[in-house]
Amino acid sequence: MVKEKSTICLFATVLTLGAGLLILGIWPLAVQASPEQNAAQAQRLAKMKKCDPNNVSLTILPVQIWFKHPMITSRKVADVLGGVAESYGMNNLDALDTEFVPPADTAWEQVPALLAEFLKKNPPKSDYVLYAQYLGSPNSGPTEVRFVVTDAAGNLVLSDRQTDKDEDFKRIVSGDPDAMGCSVLAAERLFSRLGWQKVEGEPHGKFARKWAQESGTPNDEEQTAMRKLAAKLKADIKTAQIAIYSTCIGEQRNTESAARLASLVAQQVGCKTAKMDKSVSFQRQQNPNEQKLLWDMARAFRDYLRANPADSNYAMLAEYFVNPAGGPVGAVHFVVCDKSGDWVLVDFQNSTHEDFQRIAPKSIEDCDRLAVERLVKRLK
Repeated sequence: MVKEKSTICLFATVLTLGAGLLILGIWPLAVQASPEQNAAQAQRLAKMKKCDPNNVSLTILPVQIWFKHPMITSRKVADVLGGVAESYGMNNLDALDTEFVPPADTAWEQVPALLAEFLKKNPPKSDYVLYAQYLGSPNSGPTEVRFVVTDAAGNLVLSDRQTDKDEDFKRIVSGDPDAMGCSVLAAERLFSRLGWQKVEGEPHGKFARKWAQESGTPNDEEQTAMRKLAAKLKADIKTAQIAIYSTCIGEQRNTESAARLASLVAQQVGCKTAKMDKSVSFQRQQNPNEQKLLWDMARAFRDYLRANPADSNYAMLAEYFVNPAGGPVGAVHFVVCDKSGDWVLVDFQNSTHEDFQRIAPKSIEDCDRLAVERLVKRLK
């Protein structure tokens, strides 16, 4: 299964609460709650901890995002969160189109009570419900990720908040400041708070299928053709020549990156390379589905080569989601085609991938190194 991530820049400002209570898993209103209420919540939390994450039924409500103006409530981002949780082994998930939208001035400690009222009018079919908010501003990026989990009746099970001062937030979202990074953080915190162990999820689960369909992932025939062409490149790699086109970084095209890639590929892959000073231009809309962005880029490169065949027998185009001045990297994509544009290899890395985490890219040079390491692995 190709794990997906979405790359759009986020967020808006919010109220701050007592982090100590949240660490204990207590509803922020717990300072005003009776001992009986606290004990009941503790029992619900203990019960959920005993659940098997592979089987527990959980509905994810549309995620509220305060990084756009006006604020939006997004089913697509709920699907991102569902996809991440599914990849961790949660195979009994659902996401609803019905929106829960508390008033804009609602304090976070008031949200569970409002959610309980919402669930009375919109009873879920699952045992548990999760509602999340991703906060920040367009200029500062993500500043907070918070969520609550209730039982089907709306009784609070746990509440969690992470801000840009917290270590998990710094580790995950600072390196992937978009809807995917926030969703990874929420899923990681959910598993951590419940003491659950992650396992490899169903590769053809509900959310995986949905995202593959929406992303434009190649059909079976196209994937079979890619495997054959990849096998041919592996067999012929010592005599092959790969033309490296200017790296895409937002709307910019970076020739220095292409030159480094050409040098590194020649050294580490052992084939001939040629740096192309030509830019591949394409237009696309921002989308929380990172694989959609990947395959939009791959199709644009394919179409370009069909109209402008490469002089070499292979061609490579890389794309990085990074500020040219340096800083957190959201994703590293590349596509290799034969000279006429047929796909050979398509690869993407973000903060959910082991190689990305190991290299922890923070610059264009780091992205170059990661792209080449991935190419070497894909050609083994």
